[in-house]
Amino acid sequence: MKKQKCVLIDDESRNLELLTYYIEKYCKDLHIEAAFSKRVEAEDYLKDENKRSAVDILFLDLILDEGTGFDLLDQIDYSDLHIVICTAHDEFALKAIQYEVVDYLLKPIEIQDLQQTIEKIKTKHKQEEKPLYDAEAISKFSTNGYELDKPVIIKNKNAIELVLSKDIVFIEASYSEGSKSAVVMRDESVKPCSLVLSKIEGILDSNIFYRLNRSHIVNIREISKIERGINYVCVMSNGFKLPMPLDKYKNLLFQIEKLFGMSI
Repeated sequence: MKKQKCVLIDDESRNLELLTYYIEKYCKDLHIEAAFSKRVEAEDYLKDENKRSAVDILFLDLILDEGTGFDLLDQIDYSDLHIVICTAHDEFALKAIQYEVVDYLLKPIEIQDLQQTIEKIKTKHKQEEKPLYDAEAISKFSTNGYELDKPVIIKNKNAIELVLSKDIVFIEASYSEGSKSAVVMRDESVKPCSLVLSKIEGILDSNIFYRLNRSHIVNIREISKIERGINYVCVMSNGFKLPMPLDKYKNLLFQIEKLFGMSI
């Protein structure tokens, strides 16, 4: 069987050495074509069409000696590459989805996780002969059947309104003017609702919406990133920053994996 060719990029030489060892010892179907610790050298290599066309898989660290792995991807044509992110920073997993990555391996990398990623690539390669992710398929959720166009009924003292699930960014507990919650929409409008969050939670598709804390339910597709500091914070697509308890973090990552079909 023809070996798949890969390129490794990591600014720390010891990480390159370890990944090289793992691949050579445990991933016999791979051949390491090149390895780089300097972004500029890696970028020059991948900008060469002849060299890039010979590469199947790109193992990419996110924090490089100059900029990030995302910055590097912005400078090359990676449409025919299987991109595997290798990093110690799990807060970039959501952004990685935008780059259609195959997998997101957290350091220290486990051999079993690495082997599973390679098997995933090989299986999909046999089936479709193209990268694992299709941006249009992700955005439309063509493979999971989640109902983004399902209408949600919003009741208040003045009206009963139907909105689409996909147009909701988050819902916040809000006790004002007779309302018990507020639905924040993608068009920046805010719709008062007479239902408490627990009632709304029972109506919404739990595959798409997540109870982030006592005061907020979020649309997972509208999360831009997760910031980690003293506390965890979800940054939504409209710029709002919503606090997240530590015990909700891992379950949210599980829901994201389930929704987007990728490992974090």
